[in-house]
Amino acid sequence: MPGSPCIRLNAASVSLGGKAILSEVTWSLTPGEHWLVLGPNGAGKSSFLRLLRGELRPDRGPGGAVAGTCVWNFSGREETSPLAARPVVRLVSAEQQRFYSRLAIEQQWPMTGLSLVAGGFADALFSPATPPDEEAAAYRMLERFGGAAYAEKPVRALSQGQFRLLLLARAMVSAPAVLLLDEALDGLDSVSRELLFGAVEEAAQSASLICSAHRQADVPGCIGLALILDKGRIRYSGTRAGLPVPDGLPRAARLPSLPPAPEAMPSGSSPVLELENVSVYVDRVKVLHSLSWQVLAGENWRISGPNGAGKSTLVRLLAGLEQAAAGGAIRWFGGPRPSLEELQRRLGVVSDSLHALYGYDLSGEELVCSGFDGHIGLWREIRDAERAEARRWMEVLGIDDLAGRPISSFSSGTARRFFLARALAGRPRLLLLDEPCSGLDAPSRGLVLEALNEAMRCGVQCLYISHHDEDVPSLISRELCLEQGRIVYAGRRRGLSPEAGGSREAAPRPPKA
Repeated sequence: MPGSPCIRLNAASVSLGGKAILSEVTWSLTPGEHWLVLGPNGAGKSSFLRLLRGELRPDRGPGGAVAGTCVWNFSGREETSPLAARPVVRLVSAEQQRFYSRLAIEQQWPMTGLSLVAGGFADALFSPATPPDEEAAAYRMLERFGGAAYAEKPVRALSQGQFRLLLLARAMVSAPAVLLLDEALDGLDSVSRELLFGAVEEAAQSASLICSAHRQADVPGCIGLALILDKGRIRYSGTRAGLPVPDGLPRAARLPSLPPAPEAMPSGSSPVLELENVSVYVDRVKVLHSLSWQVLAGENWRISGPNGAGKSTLVRLLAGLEQAAAGGAIRWFGGPRPSLEELQRRLGVVSDSLHALYGYDLSGEELVCSGFDGHIGLWREIRDAERAEARRWMEVLGIDDLAGRPISSFSSGTARRFFLARALAGRPRLLLLDEPCSGLDAPSRGLVLEALNEAMRCGVQCLYISHHDEDVPSLISRELCLEQGRIVYAGRRRGLSPEAGGSREAAPRPPKA
C-alpha cells in the first residue's frame, strides 16, 4: 500500500551488557523519508540504527515473550525476521570499520579495496571471487568516490579516511532501499566529503536516508525530518525545522577540576623525536617516503594532510607498531628506540586502530587503568593511587558514572572518551592522538580540548591529527603537513595568530635535511 511504513518500531527496548540502551521506542519510516538522528554520546543513536538494520533485536519480557517489535515491510508483507532487512538496508559506522580493521590486521584477511566493495552485493564480509558484472559495477562505484587507486591495494595499507570511503561505496553499490549513516563523515578530508555528499544526495532519490551526526556540516541537505534520542528514549520526532534547538546540537560544557600536573618535560633544544630518511612499507606498499623531521622539547604539533597522506601510519610508527625501512633512523627521547614495553609506558595513544584491536571486554575503569602500562588488556593488580588517578581523569571527561560498565556497551563517542582518559592517566611524556574527537558530541569535544590544553600546560607534549580546524587545541602551535607520504610543510601552525599558542619561533622551520 502506498505510504505504508517499510520499518516500524512498536515499544521496542534494547539492552546491552545488562544496561538499557533503548526504552520503549515507537517510530516508523515511510519510503522516501529522510531522517536525522540526534542526541548526546550514549543516547542510543548507534543502537537505534543497528536495530533498524536487524543487527540488534528487541528485548524479551518475562517468560521469553517479545516485549516490543521491529517490523520490516519491503516485499508487500510485514516480517519480524532480520533477514527481511539485510538485503535492502545498509549501514556505515565506526564499529563496522573497526570490525573490518580487526579482520585485516589481526587475522590477515586478504581484502583488497575492490573485493571489500564488491562484497556489498551479497552483504558478505568481502568477495574474493566476484562475477564480472558485479566487479565492474564495484569498480565504477570506487571511481565515483575517487577511490579507483584503492581497488588492488590491501585494505590494511589504506588510511582510516580511505577505509571509510570504501565502506560507503560498499553500502551503496547494491542500491539499497534504506541507507543508515552513523557519523559516516568522521575522518574524511574536504575533498572526500564533497564526493560523499554528491553520492548521498544522488542515493536519496531512490533510497531513504537515516543519518546520525554531531556536526551540522555533516548532515545532507535533503534530510527534512529529525528525532532526538536522550537516554534511550525519543524526546522529539518531527520536522528538522521544528527542532527545539538549532539542529539539536548541544552546547559545550565547562571543564571540572583537573588532577595534579604531571612532571614537565625539560625545556630546551634537545629533540624528543627525530626521524632521518624514514620510509615505511605496509603490505609491500610504500606509505611514507624518506621523512626527516624532529620534535623539540616543549613543542606540540598538528599533523595534517588529505586522506591517504600517511598521517595514521606515522602515528603507528612512532607508537612502535610499524617498522622503518632499512636506511632510515628514529630516535625517541634523545636515544635509540626503547623496548616496546618501555615505549608503551611513555606514550599515550588514541586512535581508531587501537580501539579496533582492543578485544578485551573490560569495565571502563579497567580500560583506563590499562593505560599505566600501555597494554591492551589488564595484566596486573592496580594500585590504589593508580585507581584514584584513573578516577580523576574519568571525572574530568565526564564518564566517571560509567566506570563499572563493560566497554562493549559503550557508544563510539563514549568509548573514545575512555580511551583518552586511558592515554592521560598513564602520565605520558608524549601523546599521539589520531582524530581523538571522532564521534564526540559538542560538550564532549569542549571537555577534551580543555583537558588536552591543560595537559600541555603541565608539560605533556602532543602530536595531534584532525581534519577539523575547530577540533585542534589552541596550545598546539606547530604543524607538519603530509601529502602522499611526503613532508610538504613543517613549521608554525598555519592560520594561528602570532599571540596564540606560545611557539618559540615566528618563522616556519623547514624539514631537517
